[in-house]
Amino acid sequence: MINSWKGLFFLIPFSFLLGVGWGLKLTENKNESKHLGHLKVLTEKNFIPQVVIDDFESKHNIKIHITLAQNSFDLIKKILNPKNNFDLVQGATYNSNFIKSSKYKLKLDFDRIKNSKNISSDFSQLNNDFFKIAMPVLWDIDFFVKDKQIRATSLKTMMSEKKLTPKLYISSEPDDIYFLSTRLGYVIKQWVKTGQTQKIQTALQHFFKKTSFLPPKAPLESSKNIVFQTNIKNGHDFVKLNDRFEVFLPDEKATLMIFTFSINEATTKLDLSYKFLNYLLTKEGSQYMSQANNHPTVNLTLKNKNNPQMQANFLRHIQLSKITVPYSHFGYESTWIEALKGLNHKLRLRPWRTLSSVRSKKNIKSN
Repeated sequence: MINSWKGLFFLIPFSFLLGVGWGLKLTENKNESKHLGHLKVLTEKNFIPQVVIDDFESKHNIKIHITLAQNSFDLIKKILNPKNNFDLVQGATYNSNFIKSSKYKLKLDFDRIKNSKNISSDFSQLNNDFFKIAMPVLWDIDFFVKDKQIRATSLKTMMSEKKLTPKLYISSEPDDIYFLSTRLGYVIKQWVKTGQTQKIQTALQHFFKKTSFLPPKAPLESSKNIVFQTNIKNGHDFVKLNDRFEVFLPDEKATLMIFTFSINEATTKLDLSYKFLNYLLTKEGSQYMSQANNHPTVNLTLKNKNNPQMQANFLRHIQLSKITVPYSHFGYESTWIEALKGLNHKLRLRPWRTLSSVRSKKNIKSN
C-alpha cells in the first residue's frame, strides 16, 4: 500500500509535466501554423530594417529568417559557401560576378513581380545580363566632398599638386581601395590577376602616402584643405550644414552601385520569394529600405521633396560621363588581400580571409 502511494506520488507530477510539455508543443505548432511559409534571407548587417520584416510578416503571414553578414566580403563568403542554402540573397552590381557563379541565379519572371513596374527605367533597362537574375532595390554613388578653396576636380591633380596637397580621406574597405587605386593608376589590374604582390605593395605605399582612412581624428567640418569619399545622402547633408564645402564627382569617375536581391535556383519557396521581392517595391517597402540604408531608391513612385537626391530620377541629374558601373572586381582575391596585409594597415575587414580559402577549405565555419 505504501509502495502504491509512493508510485502515485511520482506519477502525478510526471503526468502534470507531460501535460505541460504537450501543451507547449501544441502552442508551438499552433504558432507555426499561423504562417503560410518561411523564407531564409541573407543580407549584410542592418541592410533590411526590422520594420520591413515586421510589416511584411503581418501583411503576408510569411516568416522571415534573416542571416546577417558583417560586411560585403562576409556576404560573398556566405553566398559561395555550398553548405548554405538561402531562398534569397542580397547582391550588388560590383559583386555580380560572384552572384553569377553561385546557386543564386534564377532567371527572374518579372511578370510575377507586379510592382516591378515601379522600377525607374534608368535601372530596369540596364543592358547587363546581371539584371535578368537580380532585382534592383537601392542605388548610390561614391561622391566626394571638398573644400571650396580647392579648384581642381581631378583627384590625380589634387594628389600631385605641390603647392596645394589636400588630405584625401577614403573608405578602408578592400574593394573600395581597389576601385580607387586602380582608377587613379597607382595599381594595374593585371598585377592582381597575375599575382604580382610586390608590385601592388610598392604602388599602394605611394597611394597611402597621399590618402588617409575615414574617419579622421579631427572633425571634418573643422578641417581645412581636405577631400573625403562619401555617398549621395551623407555628402549632400554635410554641405547643407557646412557651406565651406561642396560635393563633386572626380574627373576619374565615381562608382555607381546598384543593390539587388536574387533567388536560389533550387528554392522550394518560389511563390513566397516573389511576394517578398514584390513587397520591397511597394511605396512603404522602398521607403523603409531607403531610410534605413541612406541610399536612394529605384522606386519612381517614391517622392522626397526635402531630399530629392534620394529619389530614383536623381540619377538623371548626374553627368553620366563622370560615373562608371563595375560588374566585377578583384578586391577580395588572395593577391590583393595579401598585399594589403603586408602593409599592416588597419582596415575594417576582420578577420582577413580570401575567397580562395573559402573555395578550397571545407572546414571553414560559416552560417
